Amino acid sequence: MMVRMQRGSKAVVVCLVLMLIVSGYYQEAQAQADVSTRRALLIGNWEYGNGFDMLPGVADDILRMQSVLAKSSIPPGETKYSSIKLLTNANRKEILAAIDTAFAKAAARDVSFFYFSGHGTVDQYGRAYLCPMDASRGEYIGVDELEQA
Repeated sequence: MMVRMQRGSKAVVVCLVLMLIVSGYYQEAQAQADVSTRRALLIGNWEYGNGFDMLPGVADDILRMQSVLAKSSIPPGETKYSSIKLLTNANRKEILAAIDTAFAKAAARDVSFFYFSGHGTVDQYGRAYLCPMDASRGEYIGVDELEQA
């Protein structure tokens, strides 16, 4: 997933592979013969304030991802997604609550898929962050927070 953030004349392109958060769960579930449930949470933020540019293509991104997940089973032969939740133009509190709600009941054999399309950034230490629609400096969501949510 590519996330583009522009501040003034500088553009930062951040490649966030958020599926790494759930890759351990996926590998564990794949190793098991019986995957009981597949859940997906798709978040798309395109209406930003606080100096962030609008991202008009994001709405299309999450609708296409929803369509792919609903129509196919990945990998082939596996169970389809039983739950695909969409969240659009969400603030920090809404994003963290949606993650908690969507994946709180996940069992060891379940597969959880998280997709975010919107602005992101990386700090001076290389840590990746998602930008909620109401983000201002210091209010980003760190990838480490997603793992704890």
